[in-house]
Amino acid sequence: MTYRLWALDTSPPKPGLLRVRSGGAAVRGEHWRLPVPEFGALVATLPAPMTIGSVELDDGRVLPGFLVEPIAVEGVRDITEYGGWVAYLEADPTQ
Repeated sequence: MTYRLWALDTSPPKPGLLRVRSGGAAVRGEHWRLPVPEFGALVATLPAPMTIGSVELDDGRVLPGFLVEPIAVEGVRDITEYGGWVAYLEADPTQ
């Protein structure tokens, strides 16, 4: 699977990740472990346009992860070339 990453127009700024059929890249992320009740509580408070979906890791595992509604990436900056949100923030600290 390959992904594209955008700098969403939200406050505070957030990354928006979408799986794409072509033209994507590997994107570095973070792997967090949460007990099921805490995960459920997190999902219940997740603000739009964020969503939870299946994310494929580089080792082949598929886990629940943060994605974004496709409409949220219209007209915002594609930052896939940075390889991840942290790298983007480090390259452009004004964000």
